[in-house]
Amino acid sequence: MSQGLKVALFVVLLVGVTAGIWLEMRRASRAEEISYSQFSRDLEGDQLDQLEIHGFSVSGKYKDGKTFHANLPYLDPQLADDIAEHSEAYFDEQDSSWPTVLAVGIPALVIGWIVGVLAVRRKAGPAPIQNG
Repeated sequence: MSQGLKVALFVVLLVGVTAGIWLEMRRASRAEEISYSQFSRDLEGDQLDQLEIHGFSVSGKYKDGKTFHANLPYLDPQLADDIAEHSEAYFDEQDSSWPTVLAVGIPALVIGWIVGVLAVRRKAGPAPIQNG
């Protein structure tokens, strides 16, 4: 594989990972932060469309398309029944950041490994010819 192709591949990977991180941060920042009481009122008023509950964190969409985020003060046993009555939801009882860590960490490790290999090969130069 030529040096130019390796650099081009590295740039494409770097741009892809950077764009993915930027899009995720942008998506998260567009969501309106609402209080738990506002969330409860909107749920009871059938204004919420799709919900994702991860531990004590709720994200979702209003029926008009706007996104929101709310933090639950506690896990309400009645919440699942209320959501089933008024909206659709995806529940994940553990609030884990592992999917994000893996989605960002693995590409970063691969890119770091590629950069390291390229740097070592460039520094070492061609192998010396030995006459035996």
